Order: sequence, then C-alpha cells, then structure tokens
Amino acid sequence: MTTNSQKKNLIVIFGGISPEHEVSVITGIQVLANADTAKYNVIPIYVTKTGKWYTGNNLFSAETYVNLEAIPAITQEVYINPNEQGYLKTKSAGLFSKEQKLKIDVILPCFHGGVGENGAFQGLFEIANVPYVGSNVLGSCLGMDKVVMKQILLQNNINVAPYAYFYKTDWASDKTKIIEGLEKSLTYPMFVKPANSGSSIGITKVNSQDNLANAIDVAFAFDRKVIVESGIQEARELNISVMGISGENLVVSEIEEVYASKEFLNYEDKYVGEGGKSKGMASTKRQIPAAISEETKNMVQTIAKKAFAVLNAGGLARIDFLVDEESNTYYLIEINTIPGSMSFYLWEATGLQFSALIDKLINIAEKTHELNAERTTTFPNNILKNFKPSLKAPKLTG
Repeated sequence: MTTNSQKKNLIVIFGGISPEHEVSVITGIQVLANADTAKYNVIPIYVTKTGKWYTGNNLFSAETYVNLEAIPAITQEVYINPNEQGYLKTKSAGLFSKEQKLKIDVILPCFHGGVGENGAFQGLFEIANVPYVGSNVLGSCLGMDKVVMKQILLQNNINVAPYAYFYKTDWASDKTKIIEGLEKSLTYPMFVKPANSGSSIGITKVNSQDNLANAIDVAFAFDRKVIVESGIQEARELNISVMGISGENLVVSEIEEVYASKEFLNYEDKYVGEGGKSKGMASTKRQIPAAISEETKNMVQTIAKKAFAVLNAGGLARIDFLVDEESNTYYLIEINTIPGSMSFYLWEATGLQFSALIDKLINIAEKTHELNAERTTTFPNNILKNFKPSLKAPKLTG
C-alpha cells in the first residue's frame, strides 16, 4: 500500500452485506473513476457479501466485478483496528509476513442498504476516529428505517403518505386481522415495502386484496418489519439532493422528475439502462430540471432542507417526493443518505461536476470531524476515587 505522501489518502468503500450489493459496486466504481487523483491517493475497498474487506488496483476495473467470487484471489485483505486509530491495515498472509498500515485521511462510503447505510459502518468510523463522508450513526439509522423516519417527519409537520406497519411476529399471529386493519386505514393501490431497504427491492404495488398477503410475504424476506403505504394517485415524482451539515447552511441541487416504465419506479427502471447496460441511477428516465412552477420548486427545496436537518443527515442525501398538484400537497417519500450514483447528475445540472462534488463532500467530512473534535469527551472529576460499593464481589469457586 505505497502512496504519495503529498496527497490525502481517500478510502472509497463499497459492496457489503446487502441486497443492494451490486448497486453499491456501481456507485463505488463511479466514484473511483471521478475522484481527482491529482489531489488524492484513491484506495478502493470492496466489501464482500460475507463482510470481508479487500483492496487492490484490480478494483478500479469494472471487469473485475463480473466474477465477485474471484476477487479475494487477486486482491489483498485489509481491516481497521479501532485500537490503532486512523489506519487501514493489511491482513498478514503468513507466519513471516508483516502487516502494513496506511494512514486514513477520509473515507467515502458508497454502500446502499444493509449494514453499510444503516449506521453500522459509520459507528466503526467514529470509533476509529476518522473523517467520513455522509450522515452520522443517528442520521444513517433514521434514513434506513422508513417507519421511524415517517414518525419524525410527521412530528415536524412534514406530510408523508398514509401508512401502517407491523412485525413478522404480528403477521404470523393473525394475518386476517392485519389485512382487515390495512383495508380500513389505507386505500388501494397500496405499496408494500420492507421497512429497511432501498432500490425498490422487495417492494410490490398491490391493487386489491388478492395479492396483498403474497406481497407482505415478499417484503418479510428482506426485513422483519414491513410498512404498507397508500398510493398517491396522479402524483408527480420529484427528487432533489441536499448537501451540507445539519444545523448549518444547506445547499440544494436541481430538481428532477422521474418516470416509471411500468406502474411504479422499479429496480430495472432505476439501474438497468436501454440495452441492459447500467449506469447506476443515471439509467433512470428523468427530466432535469423538472418542468415545475417556481412555487413548487421553492416548496420542494424548503421541505427537503427541513427534512435533512430534522433527520440529522449530513454530507449528501437525495430526498424523494410525490406532489399532488390538484390539492397542492407535498408528500415526502424517503431520504436516501447514500444515494445511488451519489446523485451526481442532479449536481451536474447546477454546474458542479462529479469530481468537484467529491471534493465538496470531503471538505464537509473534514469539517464535521473538526466540529466533533471540539466536543468535551472527558470530565475531570473522578467520582470513583470515593466510590464505596455496597455490594461485595461474589467469591469464585471451583
């Protein structure tokens, strides 16, 4: 792991334990291809579907990922040791080989779904005391769980589609009662979703009771909690990206309108381009900027920035809306704390190229890390000095 000491070491990490593993690889490759190598030593880390980390120059090539199982044989296994803060280490290959370590200047996660986007990796980065791009542990958790996300949005007077949720144990106990409750509180068509998922994986549009139970079973294959939403008829789907640090000035991208080829925007719409060639989220049929009124534009921008802040997001997010123009109602569908393709296409429409977007995200990560370092993490009064426990320690026997 030899690098130029005059440049910052940028770790781009992707893959992971998630149904969206392959989508994450696409985003990772896009970031690798656009990071400014004049400024950064760009180090790719591919995380396998079983959670092991690998690095190597082969990971810059899209052809490498045609056979994921072959990657460990042509790369080097690495890891972060929280006890050795700020370093990436190689795993020793044998009895007499020595571990190498590389200073980490900043990490750019490109995970989608799973343990990479839900706050788990962010917690590791916090423990390792390294700057990283994107939302912190709390913001990442809230961005993944659609139920808790909606509860917080409603608490802050942000509209969401009518919904209900339940756990797998509830469903196993009384399916009839749950279906009756859904039909009383929601309207068809309904969208059945795993509570923690993305990329439309496990999501089904249901038009009647006939296939509602099957759709719920499909969603439970991906999560132990399911959310069901009323469909918003005749609404326009508008997306916007927000960038910055919650509690400080936030900036917004252009707004896009996206179009589904079928009844809703599914996995193929999002990631599989014409002829079967994927460009990540850039494959989606869209119009940028969306042909909307100035009033609609201002409302989407205002709500998006408010949602970004109340959900404790950071770095970059894409926020998705359904807008019912007839009733002038704005429904916030979800926030994506690590959006597909990093939403570069929304920022390019503002004149910000992908490489410059990466620079800005790194600057935000470094500033966030500096702000966190200003917090007091110790307290000088040692109360243990006079601590006299009332309970005696048990005697060990045997």
